Order: sequence, then C-alpha cells, then structure tokens
Amino acid sequence: MMEFVIGRAVISKKGRDKGRVFLVVGYLDDYVLIADGKLRKVEKPKKKNKKHLQLTKTIFDIEVINDNRLTYMSIKKEFKDKTAEQTEKNTE
Repeated sequence: MMEFVIGRAVISKKGRDKGRVFLVVGYLDDYVLIADGKLRKVEKPKKKNKKHLQLTKTIFDIEVINDNRLTYMSIKKEFKDKTAEQTEKNTE
C-alpha cells in the first residue's frame, strides 16, 4: 500500500494547482506539506489535505530536498526519468 512519505511525488486533484506535480516535504496532522520548486519552494511549502492529492510511485532522493536543491526542472526531469524506467519494465 502506498502512503505519504517525504520525497514521494504527488499530483494535486483539487484547487488552483490541479494537475500539478509536487513532492511531499513534511506533515501536519491530516495535511501534508508539498513543494514543486517553482510555484512553491521547499522553504515555503503549501499545506494540502491528503484527500486532495493522488499518490504516485515516484520517490525522490531526500538529500535533494534537504539541501534545498529542489527545482521545478529537477522534479520534471526526475518524474520523466522514473516514468520512462517503469515503462521499460512493463514492456519487458
């Protein structure tokens, strides 16, 4: 079963940011803190209800998040790379 862990990529299902990819960077009760490096930086993450997020299988290296090297382009590239890897595994 997938769960919200720091570094997991999630997709927003509700709100102005619907359809955007974010990373989980923290927790607050029934909420998670998310950032994407562009709209929301790691230093000022967005508080989002867990029900409004879709989990993905992609998990980022936590060091990238902790070192504040998280950028929109790094998320986009990592997400693309992980998706390509999973596609290759499924076709084998």
